[in-house]
Amino acid sequence: NAVFISAAERIGLDGFFAKVQELLAANMVEVVLRLPYGRDALLRQIHQQGSVTHEEYVEEGVLVKGKIPAHLVTELEMFLVR
Repeated sequence: NAVFISAAERIGLDGFFAKVQELLAANMVEVVLRLPYGRDALLRQIHQQGSVTHEEYVEEGVLVKGKIPAHLVTELEMFLVR
């Protein structure tokens, strides 16, 4: 996972950023969640730490589709739709 860079000479920075993005994406899990209304802190956390592709306010709560870090899956397991 080593990437050689020189920030002073601006060498290898594109490769560095690509590698960081690749490593972060590898740790993400695609989910569909239904959060009850009033769980604003969880919704904020998903937006901050994940990538939301769809958010819809339905009768039962907020339907959220996107990717979240793997470590959040267990914490949010009760809200998983599929």
